[in-house]
Amino acid sequence: MPHGCLKSLPVFWLLLVAAAQQQQQQQHQQQQHQHQQQQQQQQQEEGFGRHMLLLLLLQQQQQQQQQQQQQQQQQQQQQQQQQEEERRENAAA
Repeated sequence: MPHGCLKSLPVFWLLLVAAAQQQQQQQHQQQQHQHQQQQQQQQQEEGFGRHMLLLLLLQQQQQQQQQQQQQQQQQQQQQQQQQEEERRENAAA
């Protein structure tokens, strides 16, 4: 897989690929020494934890951005309503 391709892929898929590669490494070492396999499993769990943290952070950022956009939209709507009310009052006066 060429490196140019990787950049265009979403981070999520890169993380999935990395996790899959780690699993393959772990399966490979199961055929080797028991002690090494335990170490690899520990490393994989730590790595997986990091991937999950990254995903959670990404989700939080996206949610925050959505919330900010919603708040901005609400503020704009409120401003428009106020302006309309002021226009009506001016017209009535």
